[in-house]
Amino acid sequence: MWGQASDGAVFQQDILKVIAPYPEGLTFSEITQQCNATEEAIETLKRHDVIEFKEGRLRIVVELFRRWVNQFQLRV
Repeated sequence: MWGQASDGAVFQQDILKVIAPYPEGLTFSEITQQCNATEEAIETLKRHDVIEFKEGRLRIVVELFRRWVNQFQLRV
């Protein structure tokens, strides 16, 4: 999943890094305040079932992947 997020629409990995510390997710506004998120990047991640829109927030679908991004990719 991480490698796929570097292909296609730009800023996908940035979006994942921003969302990862928040299990409940963030609003689109909160995400765009912290990185250069684009609608295209968000739609690509949603289409690949990496993130989902739930209760007004975008969150990483797979908890284990969210923890991995939070633990290992934030250091990069």
